[in-house]
Amino acid sequence: RGWRWYRVSLVSLFDTRGDVYGLLGKAEDISERKAAAARFAALSRRCAAPPSGTLVLLRLDLTAGRILDIQGESTQLTGAVFANSAEASLRHLRRCIPDGPRQAEFARRFIPSALLDTFSRGQFYQSLEHPLTVEQGTVWARTVMETAENPDSRHVELFCTVSDRDSRRQEAALLALAQRDYAYLMTVDLPGGHCRICGQNGFFPAGAFEAVAARCFRSLAPTAQRAAVRHALRLETILDHLRREAVYTVDCPPRRIGGGPGRVRCSYLDEGHRALLITLEYR
Repeated sequence: RGWRWYRVSLVSLFDTRGDVYGLLGKAEDISERKAAAARFAALSRRCAAPPSGTLVLLRLDLTAGRILDIQGESTQLTGAVFANSAEASLRHLRRCIPDGPRQAEFARRFIPSALLDTFSRGQFYQSLEHPLTVEQGTVWARTVMETAENPDSRHVELFCTVSDRDSRRQEAALLALAQRDYAYLMTVDLPGGHCRICGQNGFFPAGAFEAVAARCFRSLAPTAQRAAVRHALRLETILDHLRREAVYTVDCPPRRIGGGPGRVRCSYLDEGHRALLITLEYR
């Protein structure tokens, strides 16, 4: 069973002269209580510094029905702080789910009475993925509900974390596309120029478009054709061509001697022209 925590209590036994002649005690296994306290401490630390991509993080006292803390990136979701109870704050989150069946599932599983019931049965972790309406529109989100007993108050507290899943879903889709069809695939967020690039073996370090493009060009032999391609694939050049045509293509030199030439295709990812998709394939 491994190491265990015990609380040992001892009392002295006295004879008729008042001398101690022995000890009487008991040992109580408190391993589960220590583990629960450690888990509560870890959740509290995470609440103090939410991870990147956290739309909202709620800390609620389910026993008392109070809101203890709320923070996150979405001002629309953090508006739940103005609710007057734990139940009302969860109701605020539920109303931001535009999907009827998932909203109903959220209402069934994530109300204080249901969460307290699952906690009493030893289930401390639940999650649900769903669309969510925030300031920027509708995103795909993941809600995680974690319950733990506060070792001081003995109240059951809820740590509710709602995270943006759109970027992770997009990365998985891009990687699958690159592995199937392309040597490299790049997305560029406009107007800042931050980009991500993946090849058939996974993602490369992200960064500014110019820096990432320079790393890619260093893999080609330093020829006049490479210099011409590098000029043709400057961000301002790409954007200028896309004002006149839906897809901008540039032919590239082979990546190895005897290999076929490459072709770069550039187009917008969205109707609002906020992101670029750039692909490279070799024939």
